[in-house]
Amino acid sequence: MYRTVCLVLGLLFLMVPGVFAKTVGDDLGYQYTSDSDGVRNQSISYSSSTEDVEKPFSYTVNLTRYTQKNATSINEYSLIGQWRKELPKDQAWTVWAGAARNDLYTFMPVSVMYEKRISTKENIWIDYSRENIGTVEAYQARIYMNAYSLAYLNRLNSKMDLTATVTRNSYTDGNQQNLAKLELESRFSRQFKSILIGSYNDADRANFGTYYAPKDEKVLSIRPEYTVGIGQGYLTLSTTQGLLARNSTGHIRVYDYNINYQIGSFSTGYTYSKEDTYTSRTYKISHQTEW
Repeated sequence: MYRTVCLVLGLLFLMVPGVFAKTVGDDLGYQYTSDSDGVRNQSISYSSSTEDVEKPFSYTVNLTRYTQKNATSINEYSLIGQWRKELPKDQAWTVWAGAARNDLYTFMPVSVMYEKRISTKENIWIDYSRENIGTVEAYQARIYMNAYSLAYLNRLNSKMDLTATVTRNSYTDGNQQNLAKLELESRFSRQFKSILIGSYNDADRANFGTYYAPKDEKVLSIRPEYTVGIGQGYLTLSTTQGLLARNSTGHIRVYDYNINYQIGSFSTGYTYSKEDTYTSRTYKISHQTEW
């Protein structure tokens, strides 16, 4: 394990000549998530970034504990570095790589993203990632995911953006998942915006309990978001409400509620979401520093 981590760090440092440049910001956070499958995840993370504008580098250290009903808990420690390289003609590459060690094995997550600015109003992103799924049963079965995605953004005008995303997830247990999403964001003021979302999510197998992957799910939803100043901070309230939603079993309910508060360098938030019979809750708190 130590040789693996040292090798990954060495490669990252070679890729980034300015990796030891002056640090300009860091973030310390805690997050707790629980869901209806009996999965509970707790994580503490620390991330830091450098001041090199042309070749920015950052890294994140995570300590995570995965707990699942009727299963043994798993602890994981990970170190992930991120390097971004700007290219001529409004292009850029971003690479994430590192090592994750849990109670069962060592895993090396990786992600590569290409970004291209087509015009002053249009951007595209092409991304590949190899990552763990995050449930105890998936870890025990050594199932991970290869994800391929393409995203397109069109800034229609000063108050409206259109975003389209298509993704294909390939799981190492043979399961395949296709996702597509179309979002129209409208900004009515500095405090209020709304997003109309159409999505399609379909997997060969649902695999409830091992990991969540809907079958033949089609959802049309709307997401209003409102931000208001309270004291020295800002409170953001948002909710996603399914206007029309169904999957392979028929009509379903899809919605979520979010509340976030930020004051100075501290922020905290809570999210509750429901998708058919699946529900989840997430609590988080973080402290950010810039200098």
